[in-house]
Amino acid sequence: LARPSIGDAERSAAQRVLSGTMLTGGAELTRFEERLAQTAERAHAVATSSGTSALELALWALGVGAGDTVLVTAFGFPAAANAVAARGATPIAVDIDTESWLMDVAAAERALTPSTKAIITIDQLGAVTSGTAIEALEASSGVSVLSDAACGFGGTDETGRASGAAGRMATFSFHPRKVITTGEGGAIVCDDAELAMQLRQLRNHGQA
Repeated sequence: LARPSIGDAERSAAQRVLSGTMLTGGAELTRFEERLAQTAERAHAVATSSGTSALELALWALGVGAGDTVLVTAFGFPAAANAVAARGATPIAVDIDTESWLMDVAAAERALTPSTKAIITIDQLGAVTSGTAIEALEASSGVSVLSDAACGFGGTDETGRASGAAGRMATFSFHPRKVITTGEGGAIVCDDAELAMQLRQLRNHGQA
C-alpha cells in the first residue's frame, strides 16, 4: 500500500536520539508531542507504542470494562474493535453513511443503550469525521466520543477543523502505511490537562 520515504532529515533525527542518553522519552519525544498537539489543534498529545495501544489506553482512561458496550464504525481497520474487546467490553458495529464512508451519526444515536460507555468514530481513507456532528452527539448523549484519526492525519473536516480535533480524545497511528510514520508508534490527543496526566501515567505503569 505504501513505501516509506526516508531521507537525510529522518536519518539525522534518528541519529540525534541514538547519540543521546534517552532512547525512549526525552527531549525529542517532548518536541514531537508538542508539534503533534499543534497539528491536531489540541492542548496535549501523549505518544504511545502503537495506534492500538493508544486506543486501549484511551478506553482505559474512560473506565471502559466488562459489561460495557462501545459503538464502533463498522467499516474500518479492526484495531478499534479489538481494543474494546481487550478492555473486556463489547464492540457494537454502527453502519456508515454511504456518501462519506464515515460513521452514520444518526445510526449511532439510535444504537445507544444504557450500557454504552463510549463511541469510536474512524477517519477513513483520508476522510475526516465531522467534528460538529460527533460533538453534538457527545453533548446530547453524555457518552464520550473517541476519534480514531489514524487515517486522517493532516486532513480536515467540512468546516476546516483538523483530524483529531473533535471528541473527548483522538488517537493516531504512525505505522509505516500512515501519512507520517515513526516505524511503529501512536498517540492520544486531548484538551484536558488532568486526563493527559492520567494517560501519561497509564502508559508508564503508574509513573509520572
